[in-house]
Amino acid sequence: SELQSPCNLVCRLLLEKKQTNQYYCILIFSIYIFFNDTATTEIYTLSLHDAFPILNRETNNSPDQAAARSGGCTQYQLLSASPRVLAAPDGRLSGLAARVAAADAAADRPVYRLERTEIVQIQAPAAFGPTYFVHYTPSRANRPQHPSSCPICLDRVRESGQNYAVIRIRDWELTVLSNPFGYMPTCTTWATREHLPQSCGSTDQPNSWRAVFELMLQLCSRLGDHVVGFNELAGNSLDHLHLVSHQPVNGLGPYGVQQSAARLSRRMRWAVAQVGIAQGYPIELWRVGLSDIGAAAAAGAALIARWTTGGGPSASANSAAVIEDGHPVLYIFPRCGLLRARGWLSSPAVVEMMGVFIASNPDEMMRVRDGRLDHQHFSGILSSLRPPLLSQTGEFRVSAQRSGGVSPALRCAVQADAVDSPDDFEGGA
Repeated sequence: SELQSPCNLVCRLLLEKKQTNQYYCILIFSIYIFFNDTATTEIYTLSLHDAFPILNRETNNSPDQAAARSGGCTQYQLLSASPRVLAAPDGRLSGLAARVAAADAAADRPVYRLERTEIVQIQAPAAFGPTYFVHYTPSRANRPQHPSSCPICLDRVRESGQNYAVIRIRDWELTVLSNPFGYMPTCTTWATREHLPQSCGSTDQPNSWRAVFELMLQLCSRLGDHVVGFNELAGNSLDHLHLVSHQPVNGLGPYGVQQSAARLSRRMRWAVAQVGIAQGYPIELWRVGLSDIGAAAAAGAALIARWTTGGGPSASANSAAVIEDGHPVLYIFPRCGLLRARGWLSSPAVVEMMGVFIASNPDEMMRVRDGRLDHQHFSGILSSLRPPLLSQTGEFRVSAQRSGGVSPALRCAVQADAVDSPDDFEGGA
């Protein structure tokens, strides 16, 4: 029998009834438990192994907690899934992503997978510059064209026979599937079930920058060692808002931008900082290192608002969330839609902005191996995508409060040395 009290104290009892008379139960905290009715006194045995109390200390009804109570999951609520995925429930998002990929691999249908990969490191000629990576995926050049213009729409996914799962994380319902255009062996697409464009709107819209940043950070915190990326106005489909996560393969990382960000002072790694030329990276970007997810999302959205205001209608951004210093942090790369990469065949996305270049052309890869495409060449590729940033960014202050806005709590510094004293920095970790 299983009993649950109003204060969420659960005890499992093994009861052995000696007679069939009607009885009333009184539970007391003792080794012996007596049950009494009007006719007879009966003694029941309690198994201490099964009667171990579990105290639930939850004090609110957040979506994550509701999902945990209803579905037994601590990181997401599983709403539906293809049969192969549904057969093996798991409470962790990383396990769910692996299960979806494994179901596709076992299915009797042609699926696109990276059969062979190669990693080449491009060392900087001086110690100050970051190491770039070229990830060679020859099978990616021969990936089949998806029959649908929107390969991540749930209806199209079902029609194609691809395995999937539909989950809820907080206010988001997401379709989880293996990336149909994967660039890493473990590459997962997280598409909104609702039809939203692959662009971010104002603060009162479900696809606002703040909402997307918060979703990225939530996914990253649950996936652990995965990098979660968002490419505005680019990706698997422009008609369906989606994020893409990947797990770096062995020998890949830390990425070039992470190497440069490591030059920030400890204070600025826990704040909002501008990273770029001062740290040896060829493009300018923002790193939001606030440990509070809501505050980090609000700060990132405020920075984007300033950038889009000054950058005009062609202003957009790539962004990534990755675990650093024990919590998820945001990297935001301002982009201009009018700029094109010089010296690289494919259109750079967030992984290239982070210093990892995906190659599938054998001739191009041959030039990488023999050194004709050197560190200076890859720095030039990134430099060609560098839009002019707002000169007043160094004076921009963002709030450390969950509500966002502007306050003197944290300063977005242009470089690590811009903040030297406690008077210049308040808040921190």
